[in-house]
Amino acid sequence: MTTKQKSEEEQLNEVIYLLWRNYPRGGISTFGPCQRKACGSSLGARGSGSCATCLEKDLAALVGETSAGAYHLCIRSIRRFENKFEEQLTEQSEAAKVTNPRSVGSTGGS
Repeated sequence: MTTKQKSEEEQLNEVIYLLWRNYPRGGISTFGPCQRKACGSSLGARGSGSCATCLEKDLAALVGETSAGAYHLCIRSIRRFENKFEEQLTEQSEAAKVTNPRSVGSTGGS
């Protein structure tokens, strides 16, 4: 039985998915050493898979270094915004509980 080689489009989709996966929303996940031990990255990788640095290199092999670097930077920036938004919502929710504890869980009925 032969293993089917992935097309460039399949490789691209997989690398993009894995790169996003290294930046979880909320920042809570399990990270371990990069499975490519020779890379030397101290960042770690989600689920001990490939780290974002290695994945950026994989992406660069498909689309070029400039595009891969810019795309990686965008992912990091978007996740920072998303995590900041979640923090703000949590802070607002906690503040509402403190300032108006009776309204928490209220359905508005009599």
